Amino acid sequence: FDRRYPGWDEAPSLAVSSPVGRLRSLSAAMNDADAGFAVEEALRDLSSEVNHAQIRIMCPREESSGLQDECNFLLRCLDQMGHLLLSECEGRRREQKSAATRLAEVEEARRSALQDAAAAAKEEARLQVEELAAEAEAQRLRADALEAEVEGLRVDEAKA
Repeated sequence: FDRRYPGWDEAPSLAVSSPVGRLRSLSAAMNDADAGFAVEEALRDLSSEVNHAQIRIMCPREESSGLQDECNFLLRCLDQMGHLLLSECEGRRREQKSAATRLAEVEEARRSALQDAAAAAKEEARLQVEELAAEAEAQRLRADALEAEVEGLRVDEAKA
């Protein structure tokens, strides 16, 4: 196919007077990833030129080769635009997957931190309960000792 139709996949050269001549910047804008504003402007131009091309196709012309070149140029622009939109969609899909992965990691980290905090709080509460139980036991032993002492003093007082 390339031998029979050389240059079929390249944009045709347009005459300076061509009505779609201002779209020459579209190819350059689409190939430059950092030219977001230029791409938007070129796409606006493409939209209006497609409308004008439709009108020109309906009107008869003597010079059909210029119209053929313009149509080929517009088709090439549409092809480039399709590739651009496809790569943009793929990029957004990758970003969505990446964001979903990060969100899942953050959620897992939050859940893990919550479990760790709950376990630490539970351990701290257990230690406090054990400490209070030990203190209560010590106070009970002291109360028993004081009660025995009071009982002993009552027995001594009763003898006296």
